Amino acid sequence: VNRELMGYGNKLNEFFKGIIEKRIRSDSCEGRGNGDVLDTLIRIMKEDGSELGHEDIMHLLMDFFTAGTDTTSSTLEWAMTELLHNPEKMAKAQAELEQVLGKGTTLVQESDISKLPYLQAIVKETLRMHPP
Repeated sequence: VNRELMGYGNKLNEFFKGIIEKRIRSDSCEGRGNGDVLDTLIRIMKEDGSELGHEDIMHLLMDFFTAGTDTTSSTLEWAMTELLHNPEKMAKAQAELEQVLGKGTTLVQESDISKLPYLQAIVKETLRMHPP
């Protein structure tokens, strides 16, 4: 298992390394436009005397990536736990999904989210009760 995890970690590192190198080559981080976090980090890295390097940026991207997935999975686990303890709320959430998506459809699109106020409330309440 350890060897397999290391392999996945190396693949992610290579992926992020490619993104960083592509962004540096594109010069999108040279102050034009608003940019994003990566542009800002690259700009800081290029400053004289900066101690921030490619490896540091790669590790920061890895942290952002893993933190985002951990928060999502933790929130989903708590939401399901709470719903399993409250079958009537689970039924109401299922009814809302069925009404918006149709019977038998399980894939929620981003455009559907605004039509699911009860499900949004469940997520917000889960985050309130069990902050990441």
